[in-house]
Amino acid sequence: MSSLIESLSNPLGKPFIFAVLFAAANGFFLWTALRFVRFMMIGRPEIPLDRIGERVGSVLVYWFAQKKVPEKTAYGAPAGFTSVHHLIIFWGFLTITVGTIELFMNGLNPFWDFSPLGPLYHPLKWFIDVFNLLVLFAVGFGFFRRLVVKPRLIPMSGEAALILGMIGGLMVTHFFFHGLRMVSAREIEDWSPVSATVARTFSGLEPSLAHVLSEINWWIHVSILLFFLNFIPYSKHIHILGSMPNIFFRNLGQRGVMPKLNLEDENDWGVGKIEQFTQKSLMDQYACTECARCSNFCPAFNTDKPLSPMKLIHDLRDEMLERGAIVSTIQSLQQQIAEQQKSLSQIGAWSPESPTGASSGIDTTATALLEEQLKQAQTAHDALPPMVGNRIQDDTLWACTTCGACQEVCPVFIDHPLKILQMRTHLVLTESRMPTELARTFQNLEKNNNPWGIAAEKRM
Repeated sequence: MSSLIESLSNPLGKPFIFAVLFAAANGFFLWTALRFVRFMMIGRPEIPLDRIGERVGSVLVYWFAQKKVPEKTAYGAPAGFTSVHHLIIFWGFLTITVGTIELFMNGLNPFWDFSPLGPLYHPLKWFIDVFNLLVLFAVGFGFFRRLVVKPRLIPMSGEAALILGMIGGLMVTHFFFHGLRMVSAREIEDWSPVSATVARTFSGLEPSLAHVLSEINWWIHVSILLFFLNFIPYSKHIHILGSMPNIFFRNLGQRGVMPKLNLEDENDWGVGKIEQFTQKSLMDQYACTECARCSNFCPAFNTDKPLSPMKLIHDLRDEMLERGAIVSTIQSLQQQIAEQQKSLSQIGAWSPESPTGASSGIDTTATALLEEQLKQAQTAHDALPPMVGNRIQDDTLWACTTCGACQEVCPVFIDHPLKILQMRTHLVLTESRMPTELARTFQNLEKNNNPWGIAAEKRM
């Protein structure tokens, strides 16, 4: 045990071990991020890039300044119990990130810090230390809010407890790492007030023991950070990655406007499969903060109808992750096969009339293998249950009043109604499934050109 601690704190062994851990954690995160982006890209290409200035302004106002976060979260919410504590956690993390950079660099080079900043160094350390304390208080309030206040649709789940616990653990280990390092150096740094208080509390420790305990807290701190980095994409905190791009690419025009349909193309009759949504629409699923505002303000949900806008987004995300893996594989295989056929056709080894290329004497086994893999992937895709009518029930879609309350209160600008309307369109035009009352209305429109079924001569 002592040899392990010695190697982890050794100026030569520590950088090597940390570099390996850091590279592995970031490599896995990059793999996950690219995989999730690939799932989003199965949608129809449509990501708006107009009015760049307004989009940058939206990011500054709604992401950086968090304008919508302090707003009311539900009808009848207790006064004073909003999501203001999220502002402290968010801004705190932005500030603490600077300290995290110093911490990581210190892992690679034990003698590196931000002291070259000169007169800015001490104020920076003060802000980082104080914000760590503020975030710790905000985490405590987060526990209190979920356990005592119990806001509607925001339960104390195991994942929520884990995330709050990890954030709190980061703050505590920050104080103990810096405080015990001061004890080991026998030098109190008053510009880090909270850490200095920890140092004074444990000033009686032997410098060697303080150094070991400081290093243990450092390793716990960076381990939590690297684990949290890779936990984010698989948790509700995926919005940390998805919210900013979703705000940047949000619809700046009139919301709730249905895109024009090409009635001659059956694939354009609404949305029945996840890949028929646009790429921007699929991006919404990564941005959801699970704040429950959309469901809390939804008149259908509040009158016990089978619609929860938040659950709808979760179901669509589950559908995208499940089907996206297969669809992206199919698209990749199709691209590889097309490239192989193009390459082989240039040397006369493949043509539509002679797809095996046998007459050329050139081996086309690789293409045949890809085609077999494509066939298997398409079989697996076809075996998946339909999205509409299975994961997304018909009653859920028809319960929506299209009032737009959900998208109005959403802090990350998710377009719930548009998704519902597109899936309804699929039900009507492709599946011919609709409520009886609506079917009667359609018949009346078809026969008498009005929804009441009154003949023209009987109308005023």
